[in-house]
Amino acid sequence: MNVEEALAEIGAILEQGHLTKVQEIVFRQAWEGQSYGDIAKSAGYDPGYVKDTGSKLWKLLSDAFGEKVTKQNFQGVLRRAVQARTLGVKLGEAATLLPKSMILQNLPIRDFSTLIGRDREIQQLLDLLSFDSPTHCVSVEGIGGMGKTTLALSVAYQCLQTRQQSEQGLTSAFDAIVFTSAKQHRLTSHGILSRLKSEHRLRDLFRVIARTFHRPDLLLADFDEQLEQIQDLLGSQHTLLIVDNLETLEDTEAIFSFLYDLPLLVKVVITSRQQTPFTPIHCPSTLVETTHFSGRL
Repeated sequence: MNVEEALAEIGAILEQGHLTKVQEIVFRQAWEGQSYGDIAKSAGYDPGYVKDTGSKLWKLLSDAFGEKVTKQNFQGVLRRAVQARTLGVKLGEAATLLPKSMILQNLPIRDFSTLIGRDREIQQLLDLLSFDSPTHCVSVEGIGGMGKTTLALSVAYQCLQTRQQSEQGLTSAFDAIVFTSAKQHRLTSHGILSRLKSEHRLRDLFRVIARTFHRPDLLLADFDEQLEQIQDLLGSQHTLLIVDNLETLEDTEAIFSFLYDLPLLVKVVITSRQQTPFTPIHCPSTLVETTHFSGRL
């Protein structure tokens, strides 16, 4: 769903058929992840007026959709409304019959429960992943064996587990989490296991993204169309994209260009042994312990 489709959905539901001019400005820019301050600055309105307009807008949509709508969850509400219509569910029942905490994700099995000695790095990464932070791409950097992948996965699982808190204003809540890795082996509590498939090229990233979003049809298009559709897909909701083991990718320059051009609603975490052009989080050369367990979360 893009912003035009979302506005059409709203127009079909609201009694007046459309939003006011200012409401539409707030809606469009909120869809792109802009803060009220940024919206006011770009539109030439008083920040207090924009914030008040936003508050009234979410109240209007809450009444129309039959569930609480906020700046953090309005995209998910609209997607559920479309699902409800497709399934023949009454609009007011969408909130109870369709799961709010449903999240598209392909995270690998987590075989650790606690990451010890990385509290500072975990909080730093969570802060940067907040949509209150202007940072778009974060690079977790350090030599091999320092727990870069484990750190990224630990934070991703925290985002996954707290997804249901988004309506209380959790600003790092994601609707989708996509994990890609160029590693050929995976370290587990039972030793080193070979990965049957790893992602070394940009097209491999496209394949993983399309599969996670249940959109294999995207892979039938030529490259330029794939690129455009993948960008639209990732930017249609709050998405966390993890690119693990960057230094072993074969077309790093193309992947950098892809990551730079992603929409504002996408946050990216990279793990790398090398320095990157992105905001770094350094994993110091200290022993990191984990408490392991078997099974899925």
